[in-house]
Amino acid sequence: MQSFKRFLLRWIIFPIKRRYWSLSSSVRSAVKVVIVRDGKILLVRQSFGPNFWTLPGGGVDQDELLEDAARREVQEEVGLTLENILLCGEFMHPAKNRNTIFTATTSGEPSVADSVEIVEVRWFDPRQLPTNISPRLIDALKIAQLL
Repeated sequence: MQSFKRFLLRWIIFPIKRRYWSLSSSVRSAVKVVIVRDGKILLVRQSFGPNFWTLPGGGVDQDELLEDAARREVQEEVGLTLENILLCGEFMHPAKNRNTIFTATTSGEPSVADSVEIVEVRWFDPRQLPTNISPRLIDALKIAQLL
């Protein structure tokens, strides 16, 4: 059942959303969270799109505070409760997303909490990132002053 949901997300839902977003004139809000532990950052590999490694995060619901969205997205994706959350800044994504970047710590151990959307979770040294990273990951790490 999970593989069917991933198939729908990757090949049907995500392309339709991407097309809609490209035609829409509205700007959407999204959050990304740089979770730091022992000098490493937590990255997730998504099941849809090009399978890039990226930061945990996602869309902000209507009337949701940005910090609340960051906490919710991290809990949904990797099952962690954030501590010491700090707003760092934002950048505009070419797909008309305003990405707000937070840094945070956590004492828990991450796991794939949403196996439809996330396929892998791993800690990385910011100076030794994998090759298949999201094009905007470097922007986010610079805003968080980790690069």
